[in-house]
Amino acid sequence: MTSLFSTGQNTMESYNPLMEKLPSPLLSINADLDIIWANQSAKKLFGGLPDGRRLDNLLAIDPKELKRIQQESRNDKSDQPHLIVKQGRPERELEIRFVHLPTLGTGDENSVVMIYDLTPHRHLDRTRSDFIANASHELRTPLASLVGFIETLQGPAKDD
Repeated sequence: MTSLFSTGQNTMESYNPLMEKLPSPLLSINADLDIIWANQSAKKLFGGLPDGRRLDNLLAIDPKELKRIQQESRNDKSDQPHLIVKQGRPERELEIRFVHLPTLGTGDENSVVMIYDLTPHRHLDRTRSDFIANASHELRTPLASLVGFIETLQGPAKDD
């Protein structure tokens, strides 16, 4: 069996066919936060990705903050996700994870950015909360009237 690394190819070139098919948005970035590659899911999420785009511009986040997150992910073994709210219409809540990926033979270091769009889940949570609040209000109002009538019939109007 031939190892993926035995070909001497660039790591991204080796992984590209597999990563392209994954349903999760994935980006490959270099140490300067330049986007090198994006799979179809990422292009769909962000409405296409022109060449030369930077990750900090794409996510509308301070480059120093993004570099800090990237560095933490390189040194931290816990693989903690980071939540980013992308301004715009519609506003998106994104969970991102960096995976450090050394590029073979060149000495360069790339990272793969895994993106999970939490926006639909947050919308569902808000819809569920609104429904429960409205339903409890609609049930409470007629029940309060019934309780009032029952108390009246059991109390002062007992003999009427």
